[in-house]
Amino acid sequence: MYIRKNTVRNAFQSVPERYGGTSLRFLDRGALAQQIVSLRENDLSSPAQRFRKWIRPVAESEKEPQKLWDHIAACRSEVRLCHYRREARCTLIGLFYSMPAALLLLVAVAISVAFFGAGQIYVHARFSSQDFVAHNEVGGIIIAVTGTLYAVVLGFLTVVVWQHFLEARELVVLEAGADVDAWHTGVGLPAAVRERVRHDMLRYATIMIDREWPMMRLGSFDRDAAAVAMDAIDATGALVPGNMGQSNAQAATMQQLGVMHDARQRRIAVNGSGVSWFEWLVLLIGATCVICFCWLFGLRNPRTQLLMTSTVVTIVVSILVLLFELQSPFRSAVGIGPDAWKAAVTHIHQMETDEGMKMNM
Repeated sequence: MYIRKNTVRNAFQSVPERYGGTSLRFLDRGALAQQIVSLRENDLSSPAQRFRKWIRPVAESEKEPQKLWDHIAACRSEVRLCHYRREARCTLIGLFYSMPAALLLLVAVAISVAFFGAGQIYVHARFSSQDFVAHNEVGGIIIAVTGTLYAVVLGFLTVVVWQHFLEARELVVLEAGADVDAWHTGVGLPAAVRERVRHDMLRYATIMIDREWPMMRLGSFDRDAAAVAMDAIDATGALVPGNMGQSNAQAATMQQLGVMHDARQRRIAVNGSGVSWFEWLVLLIGATCVICFCWLFGLRNPRTQLLMTSTVVTIVVSILVLLFELQSPFRSAVGIGPDAWKAAVTHIHQMETDEGMKMNM
């Protein structure tokens, strides 16, 4: 089985303007056949998997342009996600974020303890003629001052990053709640507009779960989500209310759509921000100085001192790993998941199927 170029092109030419014009401007309907070919060529799966993923759905949806459009948009997002994943694996930060948080913590602590422990053993063996015990009194005062300064900076950044993480979680809940509220407030709109807005809200929530969150994990976002939101805004804003009820429903729906749109923009911005490279440089330099300063102390039992140094290393490195995991709330393994969106989709499906709670459709 194969797909003729005219099949795809003709199907998209019959798509209503609201699916192919204002909402998804970034796609050229005249080049959709080439889009299909390009998507299939960039897929790295087996021929059988490519047939099931690209050929069969297009052939089956030839007579349903809207489903065909949704399928092509989903396929484009999947290919972009595949490319983002390959690029992320090539970067050191992407490699760290791809690791489970517990494994990253274990590896970082093990390597750091081994490195600084070996450094202490080397320093004490290289300068064995020195009396390190004599440095304890003066060194204790100096390490108390420097350690306090470093602890203040490290603690301050930890609080800032933690607040940053909590803010991102609140944005997700706000955005998902606005999506559901827009679905509900559309009850007062005319049937055609109501159906369009509710379809967009359900599709938007599905995109968040299936496509945007995996791309957020890679530091990116899905391009189709904004188009779906704008389609709902266009449908609601272009309505000329016929009565007071429709006017109130239009105002309430527009308000919720605005909240949803703004929350998404802030969420994307939050995922792209974090601790700057210069702040990380200062933290790493400070951690190295504090830990290396422990080498200048002396105890009668070298193993006891090695254990004390390892404890300091473990505490400092653990907090640094915590900062790394929390600085990008949607990229790390302990980041924010799409639980709020799953609850939103479940709620909408419940409203549509439960006869006892069914809304005016």
